[in-house]
Amino acid sequence: MRNRAYDIGNYATIIGANKYLAQLEAPDKYEQEIKSFGTIVSDLSALSIINRDINPDKALEYAKENDNTLNIVKAIFAKKSMINKGINMTISNDEKRLLFDSIQIITPKSLRKTLFTIGKRENLFLEQ
Repeated sequence: MRNRAYDIGNYATIIGANKYLAQLEAPDKYEQEIKSFGTIVSDLSALSIINRDINPDKALEYAKENDNTLNIVKAIFAKKSMINKGINMTISNDEKRLLFDSIQIITPKSLRKTLFTIGKRENLFLEQ
């Protein structure tokens, strides 16, 4: 997948593949390439992907600046995952509203329904 992403110039997929490969082998090699692609393409979506696992607030900021709905959802879910692991973070009511509004516009419908189910299960929506 990484090689195919190189061939077609899909930088987000290259970064994602490198993140996965960094977990399996030589992390230094892949992490540097991830950072380089983020810098080279100056892509806020890429920066959101890079930061999601270490700083979801920063990832959320980049996703909002880039108006990337799916990355907004992923950043908030990553933040909730860190909270579930005992990391001292909070999800504000504004972020809960943003999550709900973002999920509403995601297509396809099956993905939207799945994200709503996860959001409800994780208590990420304001009481209606």
